[in-house]
Amino acid sequence: RNFIEEARRLFDLTAHPGVVNVIEQFEENNTAYFAMEYIDGETLKEYMRRNPQGLAPKEAMQIIAEVLQALSPVHAAGLLHRDISADNIMRTKQGSIKLIDFGSARDTQQNSKTVFTKGVYTAPEQKLGDKQRSCTDLYAVGVVMFLLLVGRVPSLPDGHMESLRNAYKGLNEETYRLFEIATAMNPNYRYQRAEDMLADLERAMHTLPRGLKARKKNKSGKAGKAGKSG
Repeated sequence: RNFIEEARRLFDLTAHPGVVNVIEQFEENNTAYFAMEYIDGETLKEYMRRNPQGLAPKEAMQIIAEVLQALSPVHAAGLLHRDISADNIMRTKQGSIKLIDFGSARDTQQNSKTVFTKGVYTAPEQKLGDKQRSCTDLYAVGVVMFLLLVGRVPSLPDGHMESLRNAYKGLNEETYRLFEIATAMNPNYRYQRAEDMLADLERAMHTLPRGLKARKKNKSGKAGKAGKSG
């Protein structure tokens, strides 16, 4: 019954361009199903395979802005996605962003003890089966942002999030702080609402160094510092 209720709430979000459309929901043979729209495009995971050096900061942050704009009504509807990652975010042929795969979504009031992990995308409280809330999804959004900027997901040395400051030199302080807040190990120190993270993201975009392009590969084949146009 919970699954059907969540599908119905997701169905109510289909008017949002950043959320995959639920076309139909039904029960058959004591099993609940919902059918979703076909999206002509590729996942961010596939997109990044073609951009292993990372994206230009402006493009990366615009993608994250669209993800946050899509997450905001999802959270407002009382749902957590719980599986935000590069392979669950689609980039359409037109370049717009859509959240997909709500199979792990849960009611924000449902204190699920199910342990669910997806590597570095998974927030500490999610790994432990502790109470999850909006900041759990926003942690994963921060990890996606690192991937888009650097070209790989961050590592977790000794259980601590890798520093974006060290992985990508030349960004502005606002972007570094954004990542640090979003991926704080303690959920109480993170952004609690997608709207708050979006507001800081927009401020960070406005203060990015001018002409900042995607990082260039050095002779070893690894991405180095960001390049500037002109």
